[in-house]
This record gives sequence, C-alpha cells and structure tokens, in this order.
Amino acid sequence: MTTKWWRVLSWAWVLAGYGQADKGRVWGYTDAPGGEVRLLPEGRVAPVDSVGAFILEGVAPGLYRVQLWHQQHLLADTLVRVPTEGPLLLFSREPLHPVVIQAHAPQAFHLDLGYLARQPEKPLAAHLSTLPGVQVGHAGPWLQKPLIEGLRGTRIAYWQGALPLASQQWGDDHAPELDPFAAQEVEVRVGPSPVRHGPEAAGGAVLLPFPSLCCLRPLEVQALGSLFTNGRGGVGALRLQGTWHDWGYQAQGTFLRSGSLAAPGYFLTGTATRQYHGSLTLQRTFRQWRLALAYAQYNAQIGLFQGMHVGNLTDLVEAIQASIPRVASLFSYALMPPFQSVTHETAQAKLSYLLAGGGLLSFSYGRQYNRRTEHDAQGLYAPLGVALDLQLT
Repeated sequence: MTTKWWRVLSWAWVLAGYGQADKGRVWGYTDAPGGEVRLLPEGRVAPVDSVGAFILEGVAPGLYRVQLWHQQHLLADTLVRVPTEGPLLLFSREPLHPVVIQAHAPQAFHLDLGYLARQPEKPLAAHLSTLPGVQVGHAGPWLQKPLIEGLRGTRIAYWQGALPLASQQWGDDHAPELDPFAAQEVEVRVGPSPVRHGPEAAGGAVLLPFPSLCCLRPLEVQALGSLFTNGRGGVGALRLQGTWHDWGYQAQGTFLRSGSLAAPGYFLTGTATRQYHGSLTLQRTFRQWRLALAYAQYNAQIGLFQGMHVGNLTDLVEAIQASIPRVASLFSYALMPPFQSVTHETAQAKLSYLLAGGGLLSFSYGRQYNRRTEHDAQGLYAPLGVALDLQLT
C-alpha cells in the first residue's frame, strides 16, 4: 500500500476482505497501537499491540458491534458479522494526537511573623490551615499536624533552616517540633518537591528558613503576648536581634502555659500543656562568603484528654455512647497521665559562597536530638510512669 493510500485510510474506517479467515476469529490491524478493541455485546476486549495488530478468538457466529478505543477515546465504531473474510481494518476517524503530561511547580505560600502574632496561642498546623490545600489532622487539642492536599506523615517534609526534621516519621500523633516565632516567616510548599527537599516531600514541605540578619540596628526588641480564656492560659514571646562587630544575631524565646480546656458543660480533664522554646542564630557575611550558625530547642509537655483513654473495647463503646465523659470534670494546670513529653534540639552550620556567574555553592552540617516520652494512665506500664521512651540523634 502506498503512502498516499495509507493517508486516505487514516481518515476513514473501512472494512476490507480477502481470502478465507478461520471461523470464530476476528483479527485485523489499526492505526492506534497501544489501544484496545471491544466486542459488544459480549464485552470482550483485545489489546492492540505495538504494530497495531489485534485478535479475538472463539467468537460465536453472529452480528457484533466492534469499537476501537485509545486513551479513553472512541476512535471507530462498526458492525461485523462473524465469521469474517480476511482481516478487519479499523482506522480512526480523526488523526491521533500525542498525550502531553505537564508538570507544574509546587505553589509556595508565606506566613510572616505579623500574621502569626495575631493569634500566637494557635499551634503551627492551625495557622497553616488558612492556606489553600492545607487542612489539619487532630490527635488532641495540642497535637495537630498539617495535611497538604490530603497527605501527611511521611509524605511531608519539615525543615528548620538547612536541616530536615527526622522525628516526624515516628507517627501521626506527634506534632511538628517547630516554633514558628523562631523564624521571620513560615514557608509552605503545596505539591511534590522531592528533588529539593528530599523523598519525604512527595506531598509538600513546611520550611522555617534562616532569618535575615543584615542591615539591623545594634539592638532591636520585639515582644508579644496573648491571654485566652479556654484553658485560662497565656503565651509570650521575646525576640532580641541586631548587629555586633559585623555579626548579625537573633535570640528568641517562647513560653506557653494552659490548663484543662473546656467543652460546653464540662472540662476536658488532662488537656493541660506547658511549652517553652528558644533559639539562637548568628550570621556573618564577608566578601563572597556567608556563614550561618543556629541552635534551637523545643520543649513541650502535652496532656491528653483522659476521657478518650480506655483499656478495652467495652470501655470504648461506653465512652462513645455516653452523653458526657465518664471521667470527673476537673480543671487543673497539672500534667496528669496520659501525656507526652517532647524535647527536640537542633544545631547547624551553613557556609555559602557566591560564584562570579551568580550561582551559589553551599555546605551544611547539622545535628538533631529528639526525645519523646509517653506516660500512660492505664495498662501494664502505668505504675512505671513512662510507658514509651523514644530517642533519636
């Protein structure tokens, strides 16, 4: 067949017969390799191979409807009587176009310190939930994790400066050990970015970049505070930053204290929390070189609602059916089992060199230590005080 005739056939489907085909076999060729041929009403499907050939064996004599599909598109539809004489040629009514898959760079959103300071008592995940595509997963009032487009846990990377946090791979009931007031802004990457932020960033990334400490006065002081009635608590943060002998510095501390939270009619006994965090950052720029040193420590004791802590299935069913929790309604600032205790510290250094062509060459070194203890109220380990002790370096 010449090229001219082949082009004509590519614009119209035809039936052509010659010779004698085996009974019960429908076979032929098409210009849609990788597609499929469907035989109706039987519903049988035959794949089209790489050269455009297909075959259906064991078809009973009769009149059938044959369709040609490619990439979920119907390209040809005809009637065929079995047995057929010769091959069945199926061609698309219109030329096939290549399928183009386009990738889009992840969206980046920024929350500055001024926005976070409006409600400083909120956990980090609650602040991030105001962004498009970000929700919150709850394991308790103070145990909240961001969900980026439905993904969390090992699908989201958390970075503090140049150091990825490894402690978030332990479980979904562990809130990120990040103090948002340690940085000047929080950046959220919505969408996969594993090349830049590691394989954990399949769903996105939460970043606390190094603060910019250039062009500051010798001393600048920032302070904020907030009181809240639910929990009868408060939060305060203090930041000192400035320049000293060509060094930029920032020292920061945050303290939060809350008692038992309240629901309409009763207290959520055991939901008290105590948190205190601090960080120190030093930076110096000389010629094309820039050096950044940072240390941060995150400490939190987080109480869990005693009414949701059960020892067996019967207690769980009774707790679900009860109109109010069976535990006593009690307000207290004390940490009562069950509760979590978290200590996380990071130390890092980053040296960068600005190349003549505008590129940036950097070297980073970091160390992180995480210790998490869980104190149980029931079960075998309750008398021991500590039911679980996890450490990571």
